[in-house]
Amino acid sequence: MALHSQLTKEIRNGPSGSKVGAFFDLDRTIVAGFSAVAFVRDALLQGQIGPAQLLQTLTSAVRFQTGRLGCSGLLADTAATLRDIPEDHFVAMGERLYDDSLAGDVYPESRALVQAHRRRGHTVAIVSSATRYQIEPFARDLGIPHVLC
Repeated sequence: MALHSQLTKEIRNGPSGSKVGAFFDLDRTIVAGFSAVAFVRDALLQGQIGPAQLLQTLTSAVRFQTGRLGCSGLLADTAATLRDIPEDHFVAMGERLYDDSLAGDVYPESRALVQAHRRRGHTVAIVSSATRYQIEPFARDLGIPHVLC
């Protein structure tokens, strides 16, 4: 019997077809940890952001996690930090980081669940507050056709 047979049993025995939806978050659901950490670390190591921008990013993240900053404030702070970086850089960065490290952080259980849903013909999507640069490499690797970010 397959390694994750018990985990996917309800999916196998449940209804099939595209009217059944399976929605996955990215961070701490599909992948261990937070994918944004790899992006921030890489931007710092590549000289795309400096120590002051890193401190601002970390401060915003802490304020958000403690409820002192809303989602729109976090997005505004992050956008201000990243405003001078061309979009094609983020696309390439997302692909490179996925290939170099993030693919190895995908939970095997997540792979099994996604594949079980796909085999049953379910509509599978990643729905996350992460950016498309973070999500799209995961979706492509896992065969998830729908992404909402």
